[in-house]
Amino acid sequence: MRPYAYAQLIGKMKNATPGMVIALYGVMRLVFAAFNVSFGGVAGFMRPVIMPMAVGAIEASGHEPNDEYVEELKGMASGMENAAWFFGQVLFVGTADAPLVFLNDSERLLSAMGALCMLPMLLASLGAIFTAAGVGDVIATLVGGIIPKGNVTLGIIVFGVGRQARMCATASCITCCI
Repeated sequence: MRPYAYAQLIGKMKNATPGMVIALYGVMRLVFAAFNVSFGGVAGFMRPVIMPMAVGAIEASGHEPNDEYVEELKGMASGMENAAWFFGQVLFVGTADAPLVFLNDSERLLSAMGALCMLPMLLASLGAIFTAAGVGDVIATLVGGIIPKGNVTLGIIVFGVGRQARMCATASCITCCI
């Protein structure tokens, strides 16, 4: 089939969306990866087959695909390729001990790094909670009442003091306050 023939093929399917095309490819990729069957990955299969089908789904719905959206689709499709291949190979129960090796290596890594390896994930979760609660807006209002608007020097000083205080409160930088 020629590359544009894939787009025509998907165009004949009613109500097909780019997400459905990519999700269906992900399921197919997962099954094939479980049996260690590769068919080219992103360069060999995704670009010449799946992307024209996804763009064809957009065109079949009567819309004109813009370049920014097609680039986002490429990123999602490449991510689907990598995730499906990983989970198909690592978590497939047909291979004798792949899930156990994965879990044992993860435990060994966590034991070697200690509990501090979870600190970035904890801080990211805390940041998301603070953002959703609007803590940043409250702090900006308070600081905006103290620091005159446009005073960059004083703003940098307050930022530096606040950053130093935060670093002293974490376990990874206890010595900075001594």
